[in-house]
Amino acid sequence: GGGGGSSSSSTAAALLALLDEDDAQLQALALQKLDACVAVHWPEVFDAIDKVETISEDAKNDAHELAALLASKVYYHLGEQKDAMQFALAAGTLFDLADKSEYTNTVVATCIDEYVQQRAAAREAAAAAPAAPA
Repeated sequence: GGGGGSSSSSTAAALLALLDEDDAQLQALALQKLDACVAVHWPEVFDAIDKVETISEDAKNDAHELAALLASKVYYHLGEQKDAMQFALAAGTLFDLADKSEYTNTVVATCIDEYVQQRAAAREAAAAAPAAPA
């Protein structure tokens, strides 16, 4: 091994390698540990985002919500708020509204912005449609 800094990123690499395993429990353990260090190691996780997204899309995998939460946090760190929001919603109850972190507040604000935009678009579409005859 090299200097002290490389050991933690090699830990992230080892955890990411576990996502290739067929064992859902190993995947879940790796995802939990990655979630705990994603604020520091999100660039390494982003390098393997395809694996994380694949797990998040597999509803038969018990860890799919955990994978969605991890993906959401990676996209948050990248500044991709819409992707962060979509994966947070896919994380179900693991996306904790009681957690008053900057991450949670940003995702909630993005949800509200998206809702307001969709409501405005729906109103504009309704206003543009011809009125039905009485």
